[in-house]
Amino acid sequence: GVILFMPCTFGQERPKIGLIYNADQFKALRHGKDRQFRYRRGLERAGASVVILSHLEDPAMTTMKLKFLDGLLLPGGDDIDPAYY
Repeated sequence: GVILFMPCTFGQERPKIGLIYNADQFKALRHGKDRQFRYRRGLERAGASVVILSHLEDPAMTTMKLKFLDGLLLPGGDDIDPAYY
C-alpha cells in the first residue's frame, strides 16, 4: 500500500521509494483518487514500499521522509520550454 510516512525500518526488507506528486495529483489523492496509480502499482509489484512526496506537504515532514528513502522516482511531466534552460 501507500506509505505517507514510515519512520521505523527495523526488519523491513522492502526498499522505500519516494514517488513525487504534483499539486493536482496530491490534492486528488487527498480526495481518494490516485493519479499516480500506475507508477505506484509498478513500484509495489517490483517489491518496493511507496512513500508519497509533494511540495504541498510541510517541509519538515518531507525532509524526514527523504532520510528514510532508498530511492526516488521522478515521473515525467509537461515539457519545459528550452528558453528556460
